[in-house]
Amino acid sequence: MVVDIREKFLPKIFGEEDAEVKRKLFKDAYSDTISKVIKEEKCDLLSDGTILPDIEESFGVKISDLKETMSLKEEISLKNKNIRGFVKSQHNLDIEYDVGATVQPVASLTKPEVRKILEYFKMPNELVYRNAFPGPALSARIIGPVTSENLKFEKKVHDIVESTINDYYTEKFGKPMIINDKGEQEPFQAFAATTTDV
Repeated sequence: MVVDIREKFLPKIFGEEDAEVKRKLFKDAYSDTISKVIKEEKCDLLSDGTILPDIEESFGVKISDLKETMSLKEEISLKNKNIRGFVKSQHNLDIEYDVGATVQPVASLTKPEVRKILEYFKMPNELVYRNAFPGPALSARIIGPVTSENLKFEKKVHDIVESTINDYYTEKFGKPMIINDKGEQEPFQAFAATTTDV
């Protein structure tokens, strides 16, 4: 199921300059949409793809600080205790949905570890090596206010950089990325910038 909320969401983010506020607006739209689908589909459980770096960046903690099951109140308390370790908020955390439970089957794993599981189950390379869509990061990467023009431009730049890297790695290594001996993805991240100041 794909839920298209562009018409409702984009006017809320247009003109916003602060990256963390952009993430918050995206998170609100994301949680409102998931809540609506839960109600319409009468869901008892929710499963999502939260991974360990999401938790570490948002809560400023390591996996050893976490319990197997935590209430939203416990999550917020843990986050408040570790505020100095905060990197950035995540749109899929700190939310309580009206379901019996939220299942996060890969929450203790990193991206390379998830890829290894997909490889073990012989999933297609397009799935194993798929780059995560940046979600709120697409607007957060825009320096300055979000407009329809610079959002389209950022998406175009993102697609060019990602496809160029994928093509290079596929030609050189037979897949769009490699996992090195330390279990780290290469390239870890790639960035592009445009300027008229050259």
